[in-house]
Amino acid sequence: MRPAQQVSIYLTFDDGPMTGSEFLDSLTATDSIPVDVFLIGVQVERDGKAKKTFERYQQNPFIEMANHSYSHASGHYRMFYSHPEKVVADVLLNKKLLGLRNNFVRLPGRNTWRIANRRRTDLIDANPSADSLAKLGFQLFGWDMEWRFDSTLQQYLSAEKMIACVRNSAWGNVFEKGHVVILCHDWMLPDPYFREQLVLFVKTVRATGIAGFSHLSKYPGIKAGTDSALIVHHKL
Repeated sequence: MRPAQQVSIYLTFDDGPMTGSEFLDSLTATDSIPVDVFLIGVQVERDGKAKKTFERYQQNPFIEMANHSYSHASGHYRMFYSHPEKVVADVLLNKKLLGLRNNFVRLPGRNTWRIANRRRTDLIDANPSADSLAKLGFQLFGWDMEWRFDSTLQQYLSAEKMIACVRNSAWGNVFEKGHVVILCHDWMLPDPYFREQLVLFVKTVRATGIAGFSHLSKYPGIKAGTDSALIVHHKL
């Protein structure tokens, strides 16, 4: 059995900023916990509160911002991925609008990976878009496990259950053995029970030493820098 301390956990949050996203700013600052947020441009532009949250993210060294597209496909995923050139343009627009310093992308509605010449895709309609983005120097992250809502209990999974999931999956069907990327969503943050369990998860993992937390910039195979020369010359 492999030692638990080898496991790295990457907490990632999609679809923000939203109401409740400010909790991440306080959580990361209080507990010095690294978190990656995959941001949507239209969400940042939504109102003054969202822009202020984004500005706080920019000043927070424990928050790493990444690209979740500008439009999030407007909720029409099949149509979105039927036009790969529009997907690329949407991602490029978001990078420019938000001034993102890295080339990390999570595609809307798809669990798709393109890291260091390795690839994994859940729904194949995203492959042309993912491959085009990878050619431009983008590094695409999916996720290994999701912090879900338990419909039977009518609440989000507990910290205890999430820790058990990490233990069970860390050396299984994850993209990189010993590295667990956890997907959460900003719309979960207003829920008091989820916030409580998230804090408990962080504190328990650290107290027991079963794993460590890290930013996606430390994920195996990630290239440093932005490969900006590849992107600047791509016509929107």
